[in-house]
Amino acid sequence: MATNSLILRRPLPTEYGSYYEGYVSLVPEDDVITVLRNERELWVRELAGIPAGKVDYRYAPEKWTIRQVLGHVIDM
Repeated sequence: MATNSLILRRPLPTEYGSYYEGYVSLVPEDDVITVLRNERELWVRELAGIPAGKVDYRYAPEKWTIRQVLGHVIDM
């Protein structure tokens, strides 16, 4: 994989709404690009382990399937 020399700093509190402070504070490193790359790799490994027959499984009526949850995460 090609490396990118782009390093982004943590945003200042004046650069996002106070509602998002909890989310911003959960990112441990200042280099968000590295964090996102690591998270992508984790997601790929985790999703690859889900059997195809379970993607549309819901544990109760009206509950979301794995496919719907993943779609929601991607939309966000």
